Amino acid sequence: MVIIEQFRELEVNQRYHEYATTAGFRIHACCGYDPESKGRIEDGVKYAKLVAFYGDTFHDEADLRRHV
Repeated sequence: MVIIEQFRELEVNQRYHEYATTAGFRIHACCGYDPESKGRIEDGVKYAKLVAFYGDTFHDEADLRRHV
């Protein structure tokens, strides 16, 4: 999504920018290497990888969706 970031000025992918404008949300990029600004997002990924699905098997997509 972000092509270039310099001094907090973002150059974003044009198609993504059009989508964001149409969908009504603002693009906000977290500061790189700053866990304070993106910790909760990263925690969700860590939870999904290490806890939510670890060691589980699912018969089909419907079974997975019920689990989630």
